[in-house]
Amino acid sequence: MFSDTDNTNQPTVDSVDQTDQNQNQAGDEDVRNYEMLHKNEVDYNQKLRSKNQGLEKELDNFRLEKETARQKKLEEQGNYQQLLTERDAVIEKQNATISEHNQYFENEKSNILATFSDEDKEAFGDLPLSKLKVIQTRLQNGGNNPSAIPESQDKSMGEFGGFVSMAEWASRDPSSYKKANNQLSGITIGYSE
Repeated sequence: MFSDTDNTNQPTVDSVDQTDQNQNQAGDEDVRNYEMLHKNEVDYNQKLRSKNQGLEKELDNFRLEKETARQKKLEEQGNYQQLLTERDAVIEKQNATISEHNQYFENEKSNILATFSDEDKEAFGDLPLSKLKVIQTRLQNGGNNPSAIPESQDKSMGEFGGFVSMAEWASRDPSSYKKANNQLSGITIGYSE
């Protein structure tokens, strides 16, 4: 038999439940604190990003104004030759970059066309790179078009219209079985009239 003093030394069910609740509440508070910290960090990051973009825009404007002022000064002094050589250097640099980009696009185009058959090369060879990539993706997928899937098939019903087998489907719901099998190509199994 137990006495009153024995029960006071053992934890009660209520105190264990209360301890679990306190731990759960502390965990929830930690989650809320982390969520709040994350939100604050995201907000702060957005503020810094917008401030940085504003400063970059100001710097670009300052550089443009400085270059414009320098060019005006050279024009006033009659140093047209120096301006001409500077602009020629810029144009030459841009032409080199354009040439590199054109070479890259041509290489990409030839790599894509190398995966095509001779018929496809002739048919699609004059298309831009972006359209060639779309066609390549379609050809690699075997021309499968998700929109070609019969709309009467409900994916949640499974392969046999929600039944265990085609025979069960045909015997219990012949109208949907006929409808599905008329839209699909293949052999009609398990249906007798």
